[in-house]
Amino acid sequence: MSSTARRGIRDSVPMAGDGVKTRLKKDVTILQQEFQKMQGEFLQLHVKINVMLKARLQGFKDDFKGEIRSELNTLRSKLHGLFEHIAAQDREKRVMGNRPPL
Repeated sequence: MSSTARRGIRDSVPMAGDGVKTRLKKDVTILQQEFQKMQGEFLQLHVKINVMLKARLQGFKDDFKGEIRSELNTLRSKLHGLFEHIAAQDREKRVMGNRPPL
């Protein structure tokens, strides 16, 4: 039998290796699909995490701004009270004739 005739017979008879190749191709396809699905899920989680982090950061900024404003208002009130106290002392000294030098 010539080598050409043998190749023809080999090509026409399904080999056990062909079934393995087909099964491997199916397995690879399934793995690729699972990988794509996992990539999609990862992207969704990534988006959710980003949204949550942005919300928490904004909440932190808002809280921090509120605390700073509150502290500034407290200091402003104390400073205003101190100025009023000094002004009252100056008025009192003027009334009594002890005007402080300018």
